[in-house]
Amino acid sequence: MGFRTELTRNYREITLRNINSFGSTITPTVSKDFLWNRNYELSYDLTRSIKIDFTASNLARIDEPEDIEVVNRYMKSEYEKWKDAVWKEITRFGRTTQYFHDINLTYTLPLNKIPLLDWTSSSIRYTGSYTWDAAPINEYNIGNSIKNSNTLQLNGQFTLTTLYNKVAYFKRLLQPVNVKNQQKKKTKKVMYDRSNMVLRAGEPRVIFHKLSTEEVVVKFFDGENKEIKGKNEIVNENKISFTPDSSYNNVRVLIEGTVEVSPNPIIIFFEHTTRALLGLKNVSFSYSRTQGTLLPGYTPKTSILGMIKEEGMFAPGLPFILGFQDKDIARKAATEYGWITTSTYQNNPFLLTHNETFNGRANFEPIPGLKIELTALRTYTRNESSYYIAEADGTFPDSTRGYMRNGNFSMSFIAFGSAFEKFTRESYENSPAFEKFKSYRYKIIDRLAGNRDNAIPGYDPDTDVDGNPLVNGTKNGYNEYSQQVLIPAFMAAYGGSDPDNIKLSNIPSYLNIRPNWRITFDGLSKIEFVKKYTRNVNINHSYRATYNIGNYLSNPDFYIDYDLESGLSFMRDLQNNFLGPVEINSVSINEQFGPLLNVDITWKNSLLTRFEYRKSRNIVLSLSSYQITETSNNDIVIGSGYKFKDVQFIVKSGDGQRSFKSDLNLTADVSIRDNKVIVRKLDGDPQAAQGKMPYP
Repeated sequence: MGFRTELTRNYREITLRNINSFGSTITPTVSKDFLWNRNYELSYDLTRSIKIDFTASNLARIDEPEDIEVVNRYMKSEYEKWKDAVWKEITRFGRTTQYFHDINLTYTLPLNKIPLLDWTSSSIRYTGSYTWDAAPINEYNIGNSIKNSNTLQLNGQFTLTTLYNKVAYFKRLLQPVNVKNQQKKKTKKVMYDRSNMVLRAGEPRVIFHKLSTEEVVVKFFDGENKEIKGKNEIVNENKISFTPDSSYNNVRVLIEGTVEVSPNPIIIFFEHTTRALLGLKNVSFSYSRTQGTLLPGYTPKTSILGMIKEEGMFAPGLPFILGFQDKDIARKAATEYGWITTSTYQNNPFLLTHNETFNGRANFEPIPGLKIELTALRTYTRNESSYYIAEADGTFPDSTRGYMRNGNFSMSFIAFGSAFEKFTRESYENSPAFEKFKSYRYKIIDRLAGNRDNAIPGYDPDTDVDGNPLVNGTKNGYNEYSQQVLIPAFMAAYGGSDPDNIKLSNIPSYLNIRPNWRITFDGLSKIEFVKKYTRNVNINHSYRATYNIGNYLSNPDFYIDYDLESGLSFMRDLQNNFLGPVEINSVSINEQFGPLLNVDITWKNSLLTRFEYRKSRNIVLSLSSYQITETSNNDIVIGSGYKFKDVQFIVKSGDGQRSFKSDLNLTADVSIRDNKVIVRKLDGDPQAAQGKMPYP
């Protein structure tokens, strides 16, 4: 807990002299400020997992009497009057000009305390803020302004390796393989036993034991089970020869061998597949949502925690000062609570903001040395503004006026399928993705018209507003240039999706997120043949793409007839297309292979070799000019260098000189870049807008 207060008074008096008229006096110019700032802090741990932090600041002004401009203690009557007024203001803690507080609540979920869930961790953080700003002092009474905001953050992490280790079989598979144990082959004992044999002195006797090994121990026994002496010869892995020193009857031969056990290929395949699936090591995510409200024309003052009691209730209410957003707060404050000024000079808008950000990440290592990092992203911003101003007679309308909504959108995407189209002088006119885009429009038209036909009785998709039959694949209210048609067709064509299943919303949902990736591989450095010539071999590949809506704006003519409960608008544009809820000027796909392929080699002789191929493109669909502008870049970098080991450096300093050793890398790169810009029009031929190929 903490409290800090600060009183600041600034007083400046300037008196000018008229040097041409000694008898005249000029009224002094006075500038004065008397400020009182108070700051509060409170931190409290409700439990080990729940923590609360509260900070507040109150900015107040000590108002001085307006009729006393010059403060002079020698003018006793005026000075006493000024002092009484100032002390009275101080006892009332001054006139608040701004109040602000911030509340942070952090909750760490105790999942790691549960044995079955100790591989997970998660936390929730809520931040709420509230600000009250005083109105300027004038006769117009435009009211104060209040605003709030809240941020909800969710974080989660899943350490899957800890989960796998709970299963003994998985734990064994994930243990590092010892090289010696890996080289040590599994074997088993085999035996050949035969009796009632006859041996002649000095005559070799061949035994076909068929044990498939030359690692054998051969023993011959007589009828009394005594070992017979002689000369053994291993002919091959299935045959031996024995020459006894004497002759024997009723002889027994015992051959024991060791053979290598070949592992079951099915088991090997299963274990390698399982080990690859267990390569998913870690998954994490974060979600953040921020909302805010700005309400101008607010007449109540501030007292406790930025609230004040008005007609039996605290204004603006506990939920508002905690940061919660109420989209209907302007109407309630004006018509139900009487908190909004009736002055027509108040012309500031009522604002609502909403921001969402999602990030996901996963680390995958299917085989040693191969690391794959998957990432996902989605950001969405919405800003709403409207006016709630009293009429001339002091009454308020039933709803806000001048509603407007705008924002932007971005999410991770995959356009890999169309990334390698050729853009040569001869082939740039033919783009399979663009041709798909044009053909997909008609499938989207059929879906949109079918949805409206199922929802609205009497709607005929095959005739226009005048009852004339439609041709060329268009439907009633949907042609090939409609915004509601172009955007889903664009996403399906360049994203490789099925136009019959893609979502028809202009703002994609979380289900449309696609992962990006980064791949690194250093396993070649562990191959014996490669190790003979190199020290390190690193291969990298990265892919990143985003689908973006630069800005969208609510359509003022969009209207839904709620009586029909269809959720569809009947308003049309100049082309007789049904209007959507928002107007979007352009959408784009930004794609980067950074790099498509990168190979870095450090040779045994310290020579460095580098090759890198980068590729990127930006595809912009203009919904006003009905064209796609595609900008592509291709970069090739070839480099070489040398690493000088333990180079000695001498650095001079104030107390002498010091010697340091460090590796020195000298590199030289050559790069080639090819840029092209192609404009593809829906109602015209493609054009090569610009392009160049600079060399270093």
